[in-house]
Amino acid sequence: MGPSKSVWYLFLPCVPLGRLEGRDVLLAFACDISSRPSLATGPLQWRLASPYKWPPGFIPALVLLAAYAGLCARLITQLPMQPDESCRAFAAPSAETCAGVEPSPLAAAIAHAVPWRRVSSINPKILLRLPFAAFGLLLGASLALISLRWYGTWGGLVAIVFYCFSPAAVLAGAAVRPDGLAAWGFYGAIFLAVATAHTLYAAPRSLGRWRSWRNPLLWGIALGVGTAAEPWVIFALPFAFAYVWYLVPGRRVEATLKLLAGCAIAGAIAAAWGFHLRAPASAFGAISLQASTLPGDAFRAEIPLLAAVGCSLLAWAVARRLRHFSNTAPLLIVPAVCLLGRPASAVPFAAMFAGGVMGDAVTRQRWWRLVAGLLMMAAVVNGLYTVANL
Repeated sequence: MGPSKSVWYLFLPCVPLGRLEGRDVLLAFACDISSRPSLATGPLQWRLASPYKWPPGFIPALVLLAAYAGLCARLITQLPMQPDESCRAFAAPSAETCAGVEPSPLAAAIAHAVPWRRVSSINPKILLRLPFAAFGLLLGASLALISLRWYGTWGGLVAIVFYCFSPAAVLAGAAVRPDGLAAWGFYGAIFLAVATAHTLYAAPRSLGRWRSWRNPLLWGIALGVGTAAEPWVIFALPFAFAYVWYLVPGRRVEATLKLLAGCAIAGAIAAAWGFHLRAPASAFGAISLQASTLPGDAFRAEIPLLAAVGCSLLAWAVARRLRHFSNTAPLLIVPAVCLLGRPASAVPFAAMFAGGVMGDAVTRQRWWRLVAGLLMMAAVVNGLYTVANL
């Protein structure tokens, strides 16, 4: 892929590291190679022979994303509009109907921008829900690109399967709710911060001004969009700064300045949609382990993913070689997001953690392939059954 053909990555909140910083930076994928250089030859290594090509497993990933789009399409067409969706979709909703509905000016603005009144041949609920399904697909595409490059074909496909067939992820992409927007912004804020740290490994003056500041700019956009959708996304800041400081201990000042510049962009975007500093405190005060988008027991609908995370967590705790940055970074985020009452937004990180551990384990102990295969089959069956019965 030539330099001019990588611009489309700007529309994803991931920006794969392979194309941005050159071959020498490809080895910094885990940012821990100074203390554990053996990682560079493990299953997480980047493809140095062909850094500009799509990673192996890209075609199966497209098929899985198409399956995710199909599941979203089924719910979009079959499920009736819920009262909270109507509150965001229509300009003058009933005050009684909208009592207790969490406001999201950005989600409401997206819904109001849909010209459903001008298209009489299509059900309005389909048109209103399509933009939110697009954000779910963007998040899935970002997860696919990062997971395939970080964890290899096996680990990447495991992560993609758990995301695409997660009932929580499908519901987030099939309703006029801010959950998908917030998850997209939070995910982008974390991994664009990691990408910002990786640019600092490049040789001095080897990157142009635009390539040096592209990731902080996109990081600010992702954080701003997520925070404008749901204020709790601002809690991505401590993770972003902590990860960046860990990755570039010798250039923390420069990394901090870049993130602060991104914070200014994020603040401007969030402020334009009515964000204020009291909003995160109220979000933190409403801690709940019940997902807002899942009917009934949110965790019961994610049994295959929970089983995969449990098996991976056990292996991660036992085997020291699995406790590297690429696996540990998403793991640390999962409980924090769940404590904020957004387990649906933790699905991408839980899927990445399971995929990372299993992708590493299958190369050393082949019986892990059986475990990963059974868990993926369970996730597919569970997702299809849950969506079919909603």
